[in-house]
Amino acid sequence: MKHFIAILAHKNGAHLELLVKECKKRNYVVRIHLDKKSRSKILKKHPYLLPYTLEQSIDVSRGHFSIVEASMLLLNASNLEEFDYFHLISGEDYITKSEEEFEHFFTGNQGTNFINNTQLPIESEYPKVRSTIFSKYATFKDRVPLTNYQHAFFKNGIGLVDTYHFRPSGLISKVIKWTTPTYQLRQFYLKLFKRKLPKKEFYAGSAWFSVTKDMTLHFSEQTQDTPSLYAYFRNVLFPDEIYFHTIALNSSLKETIINSDLRYINWDKPVQEGPGLLTVEDIYEIKKSNGFFARKCDLANNTKLKEQIENELF
Repeated sequence: MKHFIAILAHKNGAHLELLVKECKKRNYVVRIHLDKKSRSKILKKHPYLLPYTLEQSIDVSRGHFSIVEASMLLLNASNLEEFDYFHLISGEDYITKSEEEFEHFFTGNQGTNFINNTQLPIESEYPKVRSTIFSKYATFKDRVPLTNYQHAFFKNGIGLVDTYHFRPSGLISKVIKWTTPTYQLRQFYLKLFKRKLPKKEFYAGSAWFSVTKDMTLHFSEQTQDTPSLYAYFRNVLFPDEIYFHTIALNSSLKETIINSDLRYINWDKPVQEGPGLLTVEDIYEIKKSNGFFARKCDLANNTKLKEQIENELF
């Protein structure tokens, strides 16, 4: 069983080097996309990573289409390799199962695609928040969508897709945020920037997945064959949590998908709208989870956690 580990990274080269070394020890194929903003600095300090790093680099912003573009570079790179499973992970992930467990699980589930997903709009009785518009980053925990997609602005998730959105860190988004601080003003924005949806069923979920070669080829083919859909997603919010899921769940491979990303991510103590760093206190939960990767980790600065993962989980 051959595995292709595709890594989206933007910082923490020391941890990234540990991750790559563990993958190479298992003879996994590794390719890394380093954010253009930090690529040179990371490679200068960690030249070990250079042979595994894509030459092309994109300036990536959170919640923006640039994440999809970077992911597509990794997918296209994988087309040149022979493998059974493609795992998209972050540079702050770490493997949490032994090589034998990888072999046993993915051999036993060969042909199955693991993509966390839920159809948009999300049906929920959670009351819409009208007192403030800007909620936290859209997140998923334990395969159940949290309240963020149900936020009034996001219209149970479909608002991420049917409204023009811009780079979250850009000037236009900042102006929109400043000029529409109330529910009423934001409703005006939603009407003014409303878009006609493509004829698709839309799905959202975790940005990380483990899929077969057939699915990666399907992602590449659909991106090439339907450029209008790819272009549409340039103005979708959190497109990395929607684009691949929508393609996969609208395909003939739909029946091969299990609704799980096989990741352990602890959202109990979020930091800056993202998951907090894992500690040795998380080992028990990681061990009993179905996660083959866990995030966020910084094992270069937490040797105790690294030792426990290798001693108790491998």
